[in-house]
Amino acid sequence: MYCGDEVGAFVGDVGSLSSKFGYAGEDTPNCIVPSIVGSKPNAPRSVLGQSALFAARGIDALPQAISLVDDKNAYDWDVVETLWTHAFEQLHANPSEHAILASLSPFDMAVAPKYMELMFETFRAPAFFVAKDAVLNAFSFGKSTALVADVGAGSTRVVPVVDGFALHGSAQRSVVGGEALGLQLQKMLLDKHKVEIQPCVRKYGDGDVPAAPAMSDAYLQFRRLEVVRDLKESLCLMPETTLNEELAESTPADPYELPDGQVVLVGSERFKIPEKLMHPDVIGADSTTVATSSKGLHRMLYSALQSSDVDVRRELLNNLILCGGGSALPGLTERVHWEMSQLVPSSLKVRITQMTPVERKFSTWIGGSILASLGSFQQLWVSKREYEERGGDHLASSRFL
Repeated sequence: MYCGDEVGAFVGDVGSLSSKFGYAGEDTPNCIVPSIVGSKPNAPRSVLGQSALFAARGIDALPQAISLVDDKNAYDWDVVETLWTHAFEQLHANPSEHAILASLSPFDMAVAPKYMELMFETFRAPAFFVAKDAVLNAFSFGKSTALVADVGAGSTRVVPVVDGFALHGSAQRSVVGGEALGLQLQKMLLDKHKVEIQPCVRKYGDGDVPAAPAMSDAYLQFRRLEVVRDLKESLCLMPETTLNEELAESTPADPYELPDGQVVLVGSERFKIPEKLMHPDVIGADSTTVATSSKGLHRMLYSALQSSDVDVRRELLNNLILCGGGSALPGLTERVHWEMSQLVPSSLKVRITQMTPVERKFSTWIGGSILASLGSFQQLWVSKREYEERGGDHLASSRFL
């Protein structure tokens, strides 16, 4: 057991798109970086952080991108270590002097022993705790019971939280997250408008941008998705009810200027892409970028609700939380409310927690900041001595419930 709270705890939320770090008790994270690490030829150390990744001053200097999660959804622990190392350096924190709290999805708790190994053996932290992100999302809004829908970049997850515990048996997950929608939008623009997204490349003087043989495919796609993400956030809108394709096709297109100066007119794509969250098969089964077998968001919410104890369903519905970067999509809150109202009996009221864009984006980290600063939590830390005596596998199964 570790109960020392003389030095504030350090909180980290390593997400599929971005990672957030800071000290417990703060309102928002102090260090936010893309969850991607770049490497340059003959460079002594990794390139990380928004400014470093985008500040290449020459074609040969462009980094090779390495993502946090590989094609098989397995963590790259070198990337995880680099992200935490960067955060400690940026915030001038000595990890051996701080208890550390990290978040994990309920679906990823199998890697908790590896996380303990990293923190205790590499960073020599005095204490560590892994909290489930759904629980932290609920805590960030002052709730111990809630139905949490986290629309992230890599996936969308729905987890009921009851009395501070995530109900893993009722949890739902879909591969349709923000990145999958971005890939679909990128494909639609290429198929319909013959427009291939090109990333922003700095130019020095007049003339065409030279070819970039040193730019890896992974880094090029990373930069392309940055452009697609901005387009999606600028123009996409969730339909109020189930998408009417004829109406969507007749809606006037909105112009969007790409970094290379091209102007693309975005029409029905503005509505079809968001609709993919609710009905993954809306674009057709020939899609190569989004699995059409996934449940829609409202169906995941309903399934999670139905598989929870009947005694808590009313309270879960009264405390529905939409969080994650993708939840900021205009019209999503209203659409989810409409869909859920069609599914549940009229005697049950659907109430979605109101929140600001910042709260949506950082809710996991904010919940961790709150939890790690509570006096009543201090006795729950796993100490380095416990780790050495009992081992990570045993502690992960008995302490991180």
